[in-house]
Amino acid sequence: MVATLVKLRWRLTINSLRGVWWKILLEAWLFLNLFAFLAFAIGGLIALGMLGWRYTPQVLSVLVTLTVTGWLIFPLLITGADNSLEPRQLRLWVVPSRKLAAGLIVAAGAGGPGIITGLVLLTTVITWLLHGSVAAAAFALVNMVLAWLTAVIGSRWLVTAAALGYRRRSRELVTSLGILLIIGLAQVPNLIFSLHLDSSLSGWLKLARYSQYLPTAWAGAAPAQAASGNYLLASAFTVSSALLVGGLYWLWQRALNKAMTANVTTNDKGAGKNSELSKVFAAQEFFTKFMPSPAATVCARSLRYLVRDFRLRISFIACIFMIVLFMVVFIGQAQRSGSAIMVYFASLMISIVMGLSVADDLATDSTAIHTSLLSGISGLHERLGRLAATAIWQLPLVLVVSLIAPLLSNQAKHLPILLGLNLAVWGVVVGVAQILAVVFPYQTNPPEASPFSAKGSGADALLASLAQMGSMLASMLLVTPTIALSVYCGVSENFQLAWLCVVLGVVNALVVMVVGVRMGGKLLDGRWARLLFTISQWPGHTQSHTQS
Repeated sequence: MVATLVKLRWRLTINSLRGVWWKILLEAWLFLNLFAFLAFAIGGLIALGMLGWRYTPQVLSVLVTLTVTGWLIFPLLITGADNSLEPRQLRLWVVPSRKLAAGLIVAAGAGGPGIITGLVLLTTVITWLLHGSVAAAAFALVNMVLAWLTAVIGSRWLVTAAALGYRRRSRELVTSLGILLIIGLAQVPNLIFSLHLDSSLSGWLKLARYSQYLPTAWAGAAPAQAASGNYLLASAFTVSSALLVGGLYWLWQRALNKAMTANVTTNDKGAGKNSELSKVFAAQEFFTKFMPSPAATVCARSLRYLVRDFRLRISFIACIFMIVLFMVVFIGQAQRSGSAIMVYFASLMISIVMGLSVADDLATDSTAIHTSLLSGISGLHERLGRLAATAIWQLPLVLVVSLIAPLLSNQAKHLPILLGLNLAVWGVVVGVAQILAVVFPYQTNPPEASPFSAKGSGADALLASLAQMGSMLASMLLVTPTIALSVYCGVSENFQLAWLCVVLGVVNALVVMVVGVRMGGKLLDGRWARLLFTISQWPGHTQSHTQS
């Protein structure tokens, strides 16, 4: 069964490329990059062993730790890159068994990332031999296999268990708390800088010494301890790594059995639906004072989904996380260096990412398309209502960042430049997104699905990224007038003229948003049915209008 699953994995990968030339080119480009990375990593490890550096054991231990940790975390952050052989997709064809569990692990590791990780880990054996430690090489030969198993089994278990344990309301709270925990951990770089560990090699060595007791570091710490002659501790780390692999495999078997037998249908209508609808109607009546009634309806509905739909709420939390992260890291660097470059970089990245977060707003909600198509809402009003809803929750964040960032970094004189530039960049990106969402909708998870479940293929995700990069490039070209005036005022330190940046930035943003809404609305009028059909082809989206 193991060989069959490995063949099936590669057969699915090859079949997904047939007849699609751009996917073939993208996969070829990815393969070349992975091959270049493999050559660089193996060459670097061999050179590290030949150097005979005294800190080679610590470096190898940290590299193994980061590799295993990355395998455990990375799949949760970019789910959808590989949905082949997902357990829930196999439950109609095969029953769960020990052979199936082992076969899925081997098939998961037989992909490009798994093969490259295995080769890089095994290269550390050569590094230890060149370093002159045969005992460490012997321990590395065993522990690198255990590290690879820990990475592959742990990643499969985490993704499967996270998707299995998802219940729309209860898991939303847990995931939100997890994201808030990540926000707290984002302050670790600032703590490291404040402790001046970056300028003290002994501080980093102390950090590496303490980190070896983490479960993901055991396999990398065993050869390092053997190199220093501490064979007892090296053996303890090896045994602990083997027990960790056994425990993870047991958890993986349990998660696989549940994933292939559990009932995944959910129903979460909510007892207070009438109360929420009354709030929507009240909001709609209020917005009618500022925009046409159809646009006000769309705006109120979009704000309701921002609160009710976990996918949109994750977008909001991600924006908050990004703001905190950039403030902690880059603003702290600006305070130490006295330069305003980091302030501009952090603020502009926040504005760009927040604007791009709505570049696929139509694809996240087939309910809105279905409702608008039946009620005869024009594309112009649909785009205008969604733009207004986006401005209600994003514009205050842009203003707060533009005002607080220069003050916290002791660069208050740059405030008007930064304010005008941020308003222009955010407004232009959002305006371009009104067109991108209509022209290029890309696949998202359905409303009831786990945020950890796979969506699309790696090529689809890469194509979506390229589309966003193209829209960002177009946005930067459209915001050129504001950028030019901001650069002039900043370089010449003409801060009296800098307040014109605010005026120009607002005008620049309004022009692009108006054009974006009109063009996007006109395109949407001719694409309602096509857009609804496209979204209905995605797994789980055919019934989404009855669940939201």
